[in-house]
Amino acid sequence: MTDAPSTLCHAFQRTAAAAPAATALRSSDDAVRLTWRQYADRVRTIAAGLSALGVRHGDTVGLMLTNLLEVLRGVMAALNLGAGGFSIYNTRGPEQF
Repeated sequence: MTDAPSTLCHAFQRTAAAAPAATALRSSDDAVRLTWRQYADRVRTIAAGLSALGVRHGDTVGLMLTNLLEVLRGVMAALNLGAGGFSIYNTRGPEQF
């Protein structure tokens, strides 16, 4: 029996490595499907971009995106850097913040 992942990021990386061709994310209408390989590749790319922007361990990243799948990738990228991520709905007005 293998050791249980110690963090969400560890579980993510382990799953992506173990089942790269399996479906990781899909849109509610099933029009978009992402494999674990595609998901992990996009998370690495976003994490590299966030790091280049100066995001570091302990930081918080707010994401204002309309696409839920992209929000999930952005939050996972932030988590993999040791930062926290959250989504801001783009329909909220400034007075709601």
